[in-house]
Amino acid sequence: MGPFIVLASTLGLTWVLFILPQQRRIKAHQAIVASLEVGDEIMTTSGLFGTVTALDDESFHLEIAPGTVVRFARGAADRRLGDDNASTDNASTDDDASTDASTGADDSSSGSVAAGTRPAGTAADRAVAPRDSGEGERTHRDDVES
Repeated sequence: MGPFIVLASTLGLTWVLFILPQQRRIKAHQAIVASLEVGDEIMTTSGLFGTVTALDDESFHLEIAPGTVVRFARGAADRRLGDDNASTDNASTDDDASTDASTGADDSSSGSVAAGTRPAGTAADRAVAPRDSGEGERTHRDDVES
């Protein structure tokens, strides 16, 4: 009888710790996918932010920049941004509204970026910023011309 109790308690603990939370996440994701509407601001599973511009049965169109629309499978919608943000896994805490001591930046916007702006120092900024080639530093163009 003892081994049966150990086996049953192990299976029950496995169910409570692993299977039940995963089922809840799946149901929450299915609810988000089913409730997508044109105009919703969302984040995809790949981390792309944008506004839903069109929907069909299996896909949606996401405007990620003015005039730039990409098509995704409906299952790629990860979370809705804005008013419903508190109901997601990343619910805000009191620390989110505080000022970051190292940069002095206010985190109260919950990571959202105003339309048409990018945070300074991102990879996109470094990719388009002109490089200052000083004395003695060789650039690719120097290698080609010689």
